[in-house]
Amino acid sequence: MSRVTILPEHIANKIAAGEVVERPASVVKELVENSIDAESTRITISIQNAGKTEIKIVDNGTGMTRDDALLALERHATSKITRSEDLENIVTLGFRGEALPSIASVSRLKMITRTKSEDAGVQLTVEGGVLKDVREVGAPPGTTMIVRNLFFNTPARKKFLRTNQTEMNHISEHVVRLALAHPGIHFKLTHQGRTIYEFTPTENLFSRVSQVFGVKIFSAGQTFLKEHGGIQISGFVAPPEINRATSNNIYTFVNNRYIKDTLLNRTIIKAYQGMLPKDRFPMALAMIALPPREVDVNVHPTKSEVRFRNVSLVLRVLQEAIHEALSKLQKKGWDRPLVVSDPETKPIATWKETPSRYVHTNTGSLWDSISRGKHQRKEEGFLHFPEHPASNSIATSEDVFSSLQVIGQLGDSYILCEAPDGLVIIDQHAAHERIIYDSLKKKSGQAHTLSQVLLAPQPIELLPNEANMLREMLPYLDSIGLHVEPFGGNTFVVKSIPACFEEEDPNELINDLLSEALSDGWIKNEKPDLAIKIRQSMACKAAVKANSRLSGEEITELLKKLDKTENPATCPHGRPLWWKITNEEIAKFFKRGKSPI
Repeated sequence: MSRVTILPEHIANKIAAGEVVERPASVVKELVENSIDAESTRITISIQNAGKTEIKIVDNGTGMTRDDALLALERHATSKITRSEDLENIVTLGFRGEALPSIASVSRLKMITRTKSEDAGVQLTVEGGVLKDVREVGAPPGTTMIVRNLFFNTPARKKFLRTNQTEMNHISEHVVRLALAHPGIHFKLTHQGRTIYEFTPTENLFSRVSQVFGVKIFSAGQTFLKEHGGIQISGFVAPPEINRATSNNIYTFVNNRYIKDTLLNRTIIKAYQGMLPKDRFPMALAMIALPPREVDVNVHPTKSEVRFRNVSLVLRVLQEAIHEALSKLQKKGWDRPLVVSDPETKPIATWKETPSRYVHTNTGSLWDSISRGKHQRKEEGFLHFPEHPASNSIATSEDVFSSLQVIGQLGDSYILCEAPDGLVIIDQHAAHERIIYDSLKKKSGQAHTLSQVLLAPQPIELLPNEANMLREMLPYLDSIGLHVEPFGGNTFVVKSIPACFEEEDPNELINDLLSEALSDGWIKNEKPDLAIKIRQSMACKAAVKANSRLSGEEITELLKKLDKTENPATCPHGRPLWWKITNEEIAKFFKRGKSPI
């Protein structure tokens, strides 16, 4: 019985149709998806001249009978759906029945296919959409598709093809996406006989991610799995320090179909906000699984977009999954300064101050050493922390930075620490920024925030554009303890400021914030982004600056507070806040065979 049938016109008209052959990569995508739908476990893609000369795809799938193979060359011929109701339950990649006839119409195509139940296969030859030959041939079970001379009969389209490198990049990207979505299938991609990719079958998504991203990146990142409300989301996030110039390394899939969805991408990118440098993007993957009836894949000709029945729920679960994964990643400590393996056997660093630097010792009381220092700062509280840290606490598994042996300061800008495996250099301004930013972020989620009420409310006169900007900011300023009220016209009154800004001039704080907001175009941002921008700017304003001498007590407090931050790897703007040089790297530089440390 024939499995391939021609769709009735009333069903075909309900399918979002479009030209599927834009470039060689389009051919590869459509034909490989057919191979996947045919239950193939091994797919080989061989490319010549970036697909302009030849594309050959060999699979070991179910194959087709002679009748099915002939029908498959007709428009709207498919074995995937038979009723209009099936469009609400799509579980296959291809279902339009347009790929083969569209490809055959602009190329010289040869199809060789055989089912397991038949002794011989069938070979069809098509040129420019015209069937030239049908014959019986010997062939293994499965299907071989050979597409030669793409666009030979449409030279106007052929001239729009790019360089071989560009076309191969598009082909490679499609193969990577399909390989990620189908870890149980063996994929092999070659160009001019040279292997570009070969992904052997794996047991699960995470093993395939390791193959695609590489063991080093995979080991540095964090996998996740979250289920809620009938939605399951699994995936992987790379550390913020591993980032890219474009969003091409953000992979989102819905029911094993790669999706280029703005809302999904934006949700993932927002989870990284405050961790990435400007104009940099994360490496991440999210595999979303939900009942087929909960998602419409029939909204775009290339099926690269979808429409969710409950989009807010999907985005919320995705956001929670990514956020939890990033939190675990920070606790896991990707390439962070190593903590002592047994906090009971190695004491916390102690101090003795000298005019030029700090020298660490392993005896005596930390606080006694500080109090005996002849050059202790007369000015108390030079660093303003949101909370006062506990004194002289024993290092725990979470005490990463505070358990390092502090050597001193470099250029009054960087804190030097000795880790068990090397030297750690910490940017004091970036570290303090992160501490303040996380504190402000925490305050914004609380009903009551710790504020310093001004004895005399401070009036501030603004220009019209500044006043408009401030009105947009008021709810977010209030949530972090900076209470500003309109006083008529372009005049406002500052009534209280966050406790960690008590040393700052309120008018100067507001004016600096508005200047940055107007020059960088914050008003164009969405409201959640505006809140982040405010916290970033205020943290930078309040943080200790470079070229500032710190006392031993101030450095100790800073390291303890850094341990309690969500992301102690970068400042709120995404710049790294610490750098480690391992003992092995130092020994290698000095031409030593083995580290003497």
